[in-house]
Amino acid sequence: MCSVSCAKTVEDDFLGEIHCAIILNIFSGIIGLAINGQFSSFATYRYEFNDYQDNPYVNGSITKDLTKGEWYWRVAAGRHTETTFNQLVRFQNMFKPEERGTGLASVFVGKKIADNFMWLPLDAYVTGGYVRRFEKGFQDNFNEYVLGFKAYFSKFPWSDTIKTRIGIAEGVSYAAKVPFVEGEHVEAKNRSASKFLNYIDWSIDVSIGDVFKVPKLKECYLGWSVHHRSGIFASSDFYGNVNGGSNVNTLYVQCHHNVMGS
Repeated sequence: MCSVSCAKTVEDDFLGEIHCAIILNIFSGIIGLAINGQFSSFATYRYEFNDYQDNPYVNGSITKDLTKGEWYWRVAAGRHTETTFNQLVRFQNMFKPEERGTGLASVFVGKKIADNFMWLPLDAYVTGGYVRRFEKGFQDNFNEYVLGFKAYFSKFPWSDTIKTRIGIAEGVSYAAKVPFVEGEHVEAKNRSASKFLNYIDWSIDVSIGDVFKVPKLKECYLGWSVHHRSGIFASSDFYGNVNGGSNVNTLYVQCHHNVMGS
């Protein structure tokens, strides 16, 4: 159950509500997609398997159907920032690096699951990522793993000329160690830190092909994103009522490709 009763500031309360709203909307959207059969390949085998005439386990059709469609890959790198997530969502103080210079590099892949997520003009993807954390000697470098959903809005008036997208992702993050910045923040508050936290990615990007007039790069994007980890401001039992988190400003390149079935 989402709750922000433990939030300590107006900002925490506001962002806690954002977390809850994103989580609830994603799950309601997934349920809606399932009910209306809009999961394409996923729904085909969960809800329409009785109509399938061949044996999918013999000819491998399940694997082919699940892998075909639109995919993307994204590579990103950046540094921790002292700017709050509340400010970053509003594109304020976007490039204010944390003085210690710790950061990350990441590789994400995503699979499209809907063109109109929650009946809105949003392209939705399931996504997973491998993240390498660089701690600048404050502790050993380590890995982080992310799983979540991401939705993009691109229906801006100028997108016919230069396609522009704003994206938001919600998911979970597991880090092999607590990032140094996160540990420092919670220690100052006498609270606990956690390797397993909520994950949000907030991004804006533009089509490289549109900017440089290269049609082959139409579906490749250059963008900025914030890699956010938190315990939802100590408001969630699911994350152990952990307070604190971190924000990392990143620059990325992301390209989309269609995988055709055979």
